[in-house]
Amino acid sequence: MSIIKTDDRAHGFMPVYDIPGESRVVIDGVEYSYNRRLPDGHSLARVDDLAVTEIFTHGQMASLIADARIKIDEGFFTRAKAELRLTYGRRTFAELTEAQARKVRFKEDWCRRFIAAESQDRRVRRSDAKIELAIADIAADMMRDRRKSAEWRKARGGKALTAEMRDPTPTQLRRWLKRYERSGYERDSLIDQYFGPGSRLTLDADTYAMHHDYAVRYASNTRPTKAALFLLLQGAIDDEDAARAAAGRPPMRRLKRKAFERMIDALDPFFVCAGREGREAALRKWGMHTTGLDVESPFERIELDEWRVSLMKILVDAGLWEKLSKEQKAMVERSRVWLSAAIDARTRMIVAMRLLDTAPCVESALATIETAMVDKSRLSRHLGTSPTYIHAKPRSVAMDNGTNLTSDAVLERLSTLGIAAVYPPAGLAEMRGRIERIFLTLRTRILSHFPGQTFANVVDRGDYDAEGNACLDIDELNAVFLKGVLDLYHNHPHEGLTGETPWNCMRRLSRERGLPPPPHRDVLRHVMGVACERRIGVHGVSFSGIRYQSEALQRYRREIRQRPAEVRVDPLDLWAVSVKTKTGWITVPARFRGLEGVSIWQWAEAVRDLRQRHADSAALSRGTVLAAVTHLSDVAQEAVRRAEIRSPVLTAKYFEKLEADVFRSLTFADDGEFGDDLVLPSPLVEAGPILDLTPERIATNDEPADGLDESVFDDASFGSPEDWSSN
Repeated sequence: MSIIKTDDRAHGFMPVYDIPGESRVVIDGVEYSYNRRLPDGHSLARVDDLAVTEIFTHGQMASLIADARIKIDEGFFTRAKAELRLTYGRRTFAELTEAQARKVRFKEDWCRRFIAAESQDRRVRRSDAKIELAIADIAADMMRDRRKSAEWRKARGGKALTAEMRDPTPTQLRRWLKRYERSGYERDSLIDQYFGPGSRLTLDADTYAMHHDYAVRYASNTRPTKAALFLLLQGAIDDEDAARAAAGRPPMRRLKRKAFERMIDALDPFFVCAGREGREAALRKWGMHTTGLDVESPFERIELDEWRVSLMKILVDAGLWEKLSKEQKAMVERSRVWLSAAIDARTRMIVAMRLLDTAPCVESALATIETAMVDKSRLSRHLGTSPTYIHAKPRSVAMDNGTNLTSDAVLERLSTLGIAAVYPPAGLAEMRGRIERIFLTLRTRILSHFPGQTFANVVDRGDYDAEGNACLDIDELNAVFLKGVLDLYHNHPHEGLTGETPWNCMRRLSRERGLPPPPHRDVLRHVMGVACERRIGVHGVSFSGIRYQSEALQRYRREIRQRPAEVRVDPLDLWAVSVKTKTGWITVPARFRGLEGVSIWQWAEAVRDLRQRHADSAALSRGTVLAAVTHLSDVAQEAVRRAEIRSPVLTAKYFEKLEADVFRSLTFADDGEFGDDLVLPSPLVEAGPILDLTPERIATNDEPADGLDESVFDDASFGSPEDWSSN
């Protein structure tokens, strides 16, 4: 046994990760089999010599994960997965096309439903007669679920169902079940081996403000009844209506008594109990039970939801409505924003949150899920807040049945990462009770701590026609909410945690139970990166003026010739891109160093600024551009900060527009810094961009079977093997 001696982190929060036993762990190219978690670290056995056991402390493991020097394949060495590889090969779910992945999920859905029915009903059997009855029942259930999906609504005009959506025969289903059960219920065994809410009463700002003012009076140590508060509210509205009538204005709208009482019931119960009975009594009362599903470990379950919220209600609840001007109020009353947030069910920590000025979509849902798994220290630095953030890979994600959250894109990516998608039945809000209440908590508990001037930039007035040109600054609103979450909410005693703060609960439980390690940055880019298409040329692929090149990429170029390849990009780290090949994803690094941790916004602002200052230059020096990225001007830094706080929903169209506006005809002058551009050796250049790879051509050639002469890569201009950094 040996102990790896590297320095642990000496300060700050130290995450403790929970890695499943018999996982494959690759650290700096060395392969290990994971043994177990120890009180102070992790025990791993080297695969090339199982007699050698190495111990990594929790600090060392956290550093390896943060530096992307470790890859973890959960349960790789378990008996079920080993037999699966021997029986069905090494092809995995992550390597499939979208159509193939959809077919595998369809088969798994049938297997899961039949196994569940078999365990609950003794009449369900696998004989021809019995299994046909079960297939009919399951098909009816699946049809009811399918009618709710977006894909069904698009196809109901007469479009035929695809082959993989047809019900299986008894023989097919038995075959699927046998493979699924023998593999230990692994999805990969099913891979083919050939290659509405009701209407709501809307209130204007003044009416809502008056009703809200009397509703919060319920949380008073005088303990007024709801009926008494309703009578006081009616009297106040009568007085206001009299004043309005004298001014020729219409009367206020009135909520009925039950609607007003529902507004009181929607208040934070801990806030109400503390106001009426005292804080100590509230802590004792809410420490007796918890709500929702019983979850024991952090990131065992995160809950994600999206709301369309009224900015007017936010400002009224925060007590800031009266501080706005008349034209600002007029603009705010017609403004709606969307909130997309994810909360850890056990610790109540908000692990991802963003406000959107457009309706939620598949990309926004994926971005929120990805935010929960990436390091958010950059965001904390931009905001100047305390680092009360955490990131890990959730075991499951609970969502509602919105069309964007049930889309194939979301399900396939979650499945690829090994994350379970949970869709509670409609109408059971308590199944997602934590996330349903969180936004009200943000409005009533956090925003009241911010002074009125904090919102001065949220609603901006133009220099002319102020009422007509007032606009909502979503960046400032995002910053306000994020500061409130990181500095206030995470450090505030929570009623569901018996008075413990979410941040302290997360730190305590991570030491006791461990955190699921986040995906490697390459894997996360393969799965969650923004997708676009590029043609592979002699210089590799180009993105935003950066050339990406590798030996594996050139091999793939010879296979697909001039057809475009799917490329995925991590907007927060441009050091490499992912390219999908016929055998899976490969990582293709940039052809010069210095882009590690550089975001697309940093890169764009640096290029934009340099082009303005060097308009007469035909090409920019790489060293100059990378130095500009490191030393951005104050104006550019502010632009980057606002862009990353807002973190807009990124799509291929967004990148296309950015490239057209900023990176068009961007070229670099070779200054000898940060490595040379990759140039293909002369034999490949002479071969041209399209090579003859027909069977006749290969059969008459002395080249290897893949048509590639390895000797052409020996040229010094092609770089050393250590230069590739590709998979």
